[in-house]
Amino acid sequence: MPATTIPAMLLKRHAIHVVIVALPFLMFHWMAPFVSDLAPGLDYIRYRIWPQAELLFAVRSGTFPLYTHWVMGGMPSVAGVGLAQGYLPFPYVLALLPGYGTGSALQWNLLLDLFILAAAHVAMFRFLRKTGLAGGLAFFISMVTVYSPRILLSFIYGAALHTWAAQILLCSAIGCYYLHATRWKGPLFIIAAAYWVINSGNPPEAYYGMLAATLFVLLLPYAMASHEPGNKVDTLKARMAFWGKTGAFIVTAILLSAAYLLPLYFDMVRKTWFPHQSYEQISYFLETPIGLISNFFLPLRPLFAANFSGTPLYLAVMLVPVLFLLRVKLPKFIAVLWVLVIIIGLHALGPLTPVHRLAWEYLPLASSIRTPTRICMMLPVLFILPLVWLFTTTPSRGNTPLKKQPLFLLAMAAIVLTLLYLLMVPRAVKMSIGETPKINLQHIPSWVEPASTVLGLASLVMAGLYAACRRFKKETVLLLCIAGVLHLGILLRYGPFPASRIEPGDLRTYTELAAEKRQTINAFPNHFYPIGQFIYMDVITQAKNYMVEPFLGKIYRTWTSVNSRDAAYDLLNRGRTPDMVVMENYSEPQTPTATLSSPDLPPDTVNLTYSSCNRLIFRTQAALPCVFATSLAHTGHWRAWVNKKPAPIYRSNGYACAVSIPKGASTVEFRYWSPAAFWGMAISCATLALLGIIAAAFGVKKTGRRVLAGLVAAGALGLFFLWHDSLYSGKNLHTRYEWISPPVHRPQNLAFGKPTQMSSSSRSHTFTHDSACAVDGDTSVASCCLTHFEPNPAWEVDLKCVRKIEEILLHITLQGEYYDKVLPHTPGNTKQIWEKGILVVKKQPELFNGLPLTVAISTDRTDWQATLIHAIDTRAPLHLKLDTPVDARYIRIFASGKSRLCLNEVEVYGAFSAPPACDNNGQRGDGQLKGAAHHVTNGS
Repeated sequence: MPATTIPAMLLKRHAIHVVIVALPFLMFHWMAPFVSDLAPGLDYIRYRIWPQAELLFAVRSGTFPLYTHWVMGGMPSVAGVGLAQGYLPFPYVLALLPGYGTGSALQWNLLLDLFILAAAHVAMFRFLRKTGLAGGLAFFISMVTVYSPRILLSFIYGAALHTWAAQILLCSAIGCYYLHATRWKGPLFIIAAAYWVINSGNPPEAYYGMLAATLFVLLLPYAMASHEPGNKVDTLKARMAFWGKTGAFIVTAILLSAAYLLPLYFDMVRKTWFPHQSYEQISYFLETPIGLISNFFLPLRPLFAANFSGTPLYLAVMLVPVLFLLRVKLPKFIAVLWVLVIIIGLHALGPLTPVHRLAWEYLPLASSIRTPTRICMMLPVLFILPLVWLFTTTPSRGNTPLKKQPLFLLAMAAIVLTLLYLLMVPRAVKMSIGETPKINLQHIPSWVEPASTVLGLASLVMAGLYAACRRFKKETVLLLCIAGVLHLGILLRYGPFPASRIEPGDLRTYTELAAEKRQTINAFPNHFYPIGQFIYMDVITQAKNYMVEPFLGKIYRTWTSVNSRDAAYDLLNRGRTPDMVVMENYSEPQTPTATLSSPDLPPDTVNLTYSSCNRLIFRTQAALPCVFATSLAHTGHWRAWVNKKPAPIYRSNGYACAVSIPKGASTVEFRYWSPAAFWGMAISCATLALLGIIAAAFGVKKTGRRVLAGLVAAGALGLFFLWHDSLYSGKNLHTRYEWISPPVHRPQNLAFGKPTQMSSSSRSHTFTHDSACAVDGDTSVASCCLTHFEPNPAWEVDLKCVRKIEEILLHITLQGEYYDKVLPHTPGNTKQIWEKGILVVKKQPELFNGLPLTVAISTDRTDWQATLIHAIDTRAPLHLKLDTPVDARYIRIFASGKSRLCLNEVEVYGAFSAPPACDNNGQRGDGQLKGAAHHVTNGS
């Protein structure tokens, strides 16, 4: 054979695989890696690239993170490590690629994602070919499954795309194992795919992905038996054996995933705010019934989370009751699948039906998942089996009458119903859908939706012709595939979720990360990062009852001991000075007042000498025996050492960790410890070792078994010790932090810790930037209060009694117009714009602290005296010095026009005098100041 014909033969043999690999680059050509400057939505960067950068930077420094330093007491790292896919090999491989750490991280991730979609497509194609489907039909069904429009929502979250692809890979591996059981390859592929789904980084999507795979496993034997009556596993005993083996493989994957699952459950699900939201809080992004039905007729119209229909043949499947009327015999699994699809659809409607509420209350872990429409990700996988049945029951030759061919009957019924829907359903009904699809429909070209409809009808016609015609079946399948590719291409390009343009500052290099860590230990310091749902419930309780102080470490010379947290809140809300701490069950004697007030006492100092994710070391210098407190949340995870001796940790000021330190110089060390992470990693490594030993014992020749078993066990043990050693032995990040105690006789900030409220809370920052952040003692923008973008936003503090005030200090960093570098993706600061045929979400500037600012004071909230501020220098605090002391209890600040009110800190100072009796019933919380501007009289 001539050598020149070999490549041609290989290309012909694998032509369809070449097409499959090229298809994702065709479908998403508008964001081609290293070519385009577009990304699949703002959240792809926020929830994929940023956490991945934080993880890899920590690993490069020698530390595997268990804890993430952030505002509001920090949070467990399992959420961020999961989003970054830290329990999968992908981020570590990507980090080795050229340019990853210098600005190309997003491009490499996009390239990986496109190849992963191709891999999922190849796997599903190979499974479908094993079922007996022709190559073209296997290509079509696998394509509409992989590239369902639901992929758009998965793509924007980054990690969810891996869940989507891994779910398809898992079902493909299970299907291939059922059709052709192998000793090692099949089980290992199932274990690897299930592990990938579980550790993909998006727990809600992984939950539904595993649920879909479970249903696929249960129904697969019945589906295969329906067109292979002589199937060797078509007995109850064989089915039970298949289910048992597959279940064992999945359990093995779960055990391998213990390093992720145990801390995810014990450290996040049980302790953070996200899984403890009410039913009303998790029920958003809701779809209407007509919006859900639009999947089958006008697939550009459903809400993005509920947009699942990649082909109008799904409508044909949903019309199977027609076959009962025509007395066409149906396998039982089709009826079961039909019922399951209906239940999933009712669940996606959220509170409109009782299905979602019942699942939320009784289905394990379902109450931790927000957005009812997420469940729609299960549908494309469930539609695989009925589509296979429809095409495999269509004879390739013979004289079967058309009235007995399910595919022909259902395709014709779907065409008729589609035409009736398009022609007879009023336009107002078809447009009664969510706001997002309406906005999208206003932007897309007028030809797009008609073209999508025509291509969908063409797919139904080709399916009907395939069933009706004895000849030209290959040509019909080819046309079906072409129509499917064009149809999906339109749905993905003009779908209900826009792209975003990559801008400078969106991606951080390793050098920039190192510089940031020297400035602050907190993750994401330059962004108001909308992940407040992962902070601890203890901190949420603190925010609701008092305030969260954001200092890293400070020394208190005076303290008051209480015996419970409720008693601490009662005392805190009576008022405290910034230099007093409330301790729970603390028995150390208080230093005499005369000693405390001595002017000869040197100042106390705190210096951070070592910093990493899981470990902090402070050098303290105390003039007296004192209390050293941090803003680390008292969750039971922190351990402390004072001068290298273990020290008990006390709860201070309602939520924070504190230890007792002696007079003089001391070294105080805090280490974050997670029993769930420890035992999870131990179980994962033990399972890996056992799996390797079993494979070595039964999968290789006797001469190599002991050696291989020893190597696998040693590798798993080494992995565990490497992980454990990395927790506290990483490089010092050299974060600069220094605290010096203020002078003893200094003016008292009357606003510190007092009840506050404001006209609204920024939607993504209900707790992280609430009204109390303006009186927490931190003057940086990282701990500011932030309202919605709204007319005349207002903020107010209640001094709890009438005081004579002389001076007000306003610390303001943001004044003027700012882009999304500091704000989350919200409708107010983004705009969807049509650019060169692509719908792009553009970051829009928003006005902060619209001038003039009004500062008003009152004793009774009825009569106000106001001062207008026409200019702000953000480089220094703004001093409002009163000519004479003025009586005041309430101080209100509001901006002019439509803007956001953003105050770093508000300080109020008055004359030195004994404070009068104060009212302890001041209000706390936000959302109480609507129309506040109308209560103020203009002043000078």
